[in-house]
Amino acid sequence: MKKVLWSCVVIGIINITLSILNAVGVVSSLKAINEVIRIILPFLTIKVSLGAISDVIPKLSFFLRDYSSFFIGWAVSIILFLSGIGIILRKSWGKTFAYIYAMSIILISAIGFPIILRAYIKEITHIEKYGFFEGLIWGGALLYILTLIGTLLYPIILLIFLSRPKIKELFKK
Repeated sequence: MKKVLWSCVVIGIINITLSILNAVGVVSSLKAINEVIRIILPFLTIKVSLGAISDVIPKLSFFLRDYSSFFIGWAVSIILFLSGIGIILRKSWGKTFAYIYAMSIILISAIGFPIILRAYIKEITHIEKYGFFEGLIWGGALLYILTLIGTLLYPIILLIFLSRPKIKELFKK
């Protein structure tokens, strides 16, 4: 019988817990998206029938982006769940899934961060038109940066954990 390495059990449980929380978040965001679509769709169909397709395309790209993030969110949840089980069982595929999870979150953040930050910078450069809401825009930018740091923190910790010599040796067996 294999000796229990509690750090693997803890990391595995964290992965499983985070995957479940992520899946719940993904499902709740999809419900919100569906509600928005239910409300807006009649207006979109009217515009399409009137031939104003140029007004509809940005709205459709918004919905496609949200649906793609739904599928990406589910994929991340499944990968993280499997990695948690694999790490607890000390299977090499668990370590592989953990690497895939960590690298995909870092990659997604690296792609998304400049895009969203650019949008905040654009709003901040025109902040005088917001008056009272100026603080909200600055607060939103700060909150996004803190969220990004929080999002990247666990994948980085996971990569450090997996690169420890004792853990590498454990998964070679």
